[in-house]
Amino acid sequence: MRHELEAVGRHKWARTFFRRKRYQVITTNISESMNSTLKEQRELPVIGLLESIRSLIQKWFYERCTKWSFQRTQLSIYAEDMIRESLAQSRSMNISPVDQHEFEVHHRKEQFVINILNRTCSCRQWDLDLIPCSHACIALSTRNLNLHLYIDKFYYVSNLINLYKKGTRPIGTVNQIRNTHQGGNDGILPPQVKRPAGRLKKKRFTSFLEKKATVHCSRCGKKGHNCRSCKEPI
Repeated sequence: MRHELEAVGRHKWARTFFRRKRYQVITTNISESMNSTLKEQRELPVIGLLESIRSLIQKWFYERCTKWSFQRTQLSIYAEDMIRESLAQSRSMNISPVDQHEFEVHHRKEQFVINILNRTCSCRQWDLDLIPCSHACIALSTRNLNLHLYIDKFYYVSNLINLYKKGTRPIGTVNQIRNTHQGGNDGILPPQVKRPAGRLKKKRFTSFLEKKATVHCSRCGKKGHNCRSCKEPI
């Protein structure tokens, strides 16, 4: 397995070697949320489904733009919490300056090298998330530098407002959509498919990495059944 993973390339499966900006996004939670939100809309025809998605995104963009417009901090709440946590962790670290831009940070049995000028840390968190890690925070604090100046614009409230204020534009009803195809107003017929026997499956295909939840009985505390089907003596 090791040789196969090395042949594919570390940047495709190891976050540390990823070549692009990730901003702490390492899960597919947004896709799972959309699957749950559109549970009923998935029964609609294609046009109705797309319109439901567009209307939902339009609502979300408006609500988030309004929310961030009243935000008084320069950074997002998420970024503020990350900086606060990193500063708390940096209090137990020791730092040794190499020059005006490079520092060595010692934490327990580990050692990290920080370069303020290049905005890098050997732990790679600052490089990938573009927000100072705990090692970078103590280095910046030693130089009395403003942490906000070393955070990517992605985490700024102004960036979020500019992102959400664009929103999505209404497209009107189906009858109002202009047909620009050369074929004129020829209707598109649905594909000829044979419906399989049995009830249609609505449950999504789960990943092999997902673990099934284990049922616990609230009556006896054992696994594999609930209190309704519990047959253990009291």
